[in-house]
Amino acid sequence: RNRRHVTEEAEITVGPLIFLGKAGDPGAEGSTSPHASVMLGLGLATVLSLTLATLVLVLARRRRAASRSVICPVSV
Repeated sequence: RNRRHVTEEAEITVGPLIFLGKAGDPGAEGSTSPHASVMLGLGLATVLSLTLATLVLVLARRRRAASRSVICPVSV
């Protein structure tokens, strides 16, 4: 393989470890600090709640639009 390809693979593999602050600590493999776990959990909870809120709003708009067209037909 060429050198660039190997470097890109290393960046992809090490990137998440650097984000969690574990790249410099080989003994901490498989364990995360409580702070990192809490932050990761809060991030996932935020993404999940925003996704659910978006789905609820989209479904409510579709239901409202469908009920308006059935209840109030436009006659020209």
